[in-house]
Amino acid sequence: GVGLSSSISGTATYYGGGGGGATGGLSGDVGGTGGLGGGTNGVFETTSASSPPNTGGGTGGSRGGSGTSSGTSGSGIVIISYAGSQKFNGGTVTTSGGNTIHTFTQSDILSPTTSTLSGFYLVVAGGGSGGQDGGGGGGAGGLLYSGFALSPTNSYTVVVGAGASFPGGTGGVNGSTGSNSYFGSVTAYGGGYGGGNSKDGGAGGSGGGAGQKVPTSYGGAGTAGQGYAGGDQDGDNGGAGGGGAGAVGGSSVGVGGAGNGGVGLAYSISGSSTYYAGGGGGGHGSNYRNH
Repeated sequence: GVGLSSSISGTATYYGGGGGGATGGLSGDVGGTGGLGGGTNGVFETTSASSPPNTGGGTGGSRGGSGTSSGTSGSGIVIISYAGSQKFNGGTVTTSGGNTIHTFTQSDILSPTTSTLSGFYLVVAGGGSGGQDGGGGGGAGGLLYSGFALSPTNSYTVVVGAGASFPGGTGGVNGSTGSNSYFGSVTAYGGGYGGGNSKDGGAGGSGGGAGQKVPTSYGGAGTAGQGYAGGDQDGDNGGAGGGGAGAVGGSSVGVGGAGNGGVGLAYSISGSSTYYAGGGGGGHGSNYRNH
């Protein structure tokens, strides 16, 4: 699913695009579509492509059983932006449009150098990985955006959550849950895992998509204010898409098809419009050809 575009860093950037589900391997087969913001389409009976780091994107589900997996999901990111000259230390410091911007791509401390100030934060957790063998797409990492007031007497711990990797194994195993991101007391929850064949998706910041199943499997729940649920699935129609920050993951699009990931959200906090936290696409059904 498409991520969100934000300019908080100083340039318009897409974050959280979901990885596409794998194809079925026959002429005309189509997996779930990867979202804008770094999501990539999957491949047939091999490892689906990984999401770029620091996007919070979920990877797509895989098609096929033994030897197939999803790639690594996008890690999280924390961006702090406020008007005027630099008032804090920590992260990579840039300026754009009269704002000072602190970008954290790994864990660090935001420490004050002056009086209380107000600004905005964007906190994105790591995305979940997709399930195997007609598996559901991984859910996007939870996304939180808000204004803040920081005290000059406090330092603030920043933790950037890692994107999930496929846990290994065969036979339609589930994906893995992404890691949480933190800014002080603010917590964004990692994306839920995509369900393997005949399995439900996992809950998270955004929920993982359901794996294909007769009669029905269900997407994992999202976290209120951070993301949406993964899509449900009814039958051997491919995996459902993982939820995104802006929408529920999609169910199948036809016989043997796969659901697209839920759309992410766009922000300009980095200084340019960027998409974040899109859900991963579902894996193509293991029993049918897509039409």
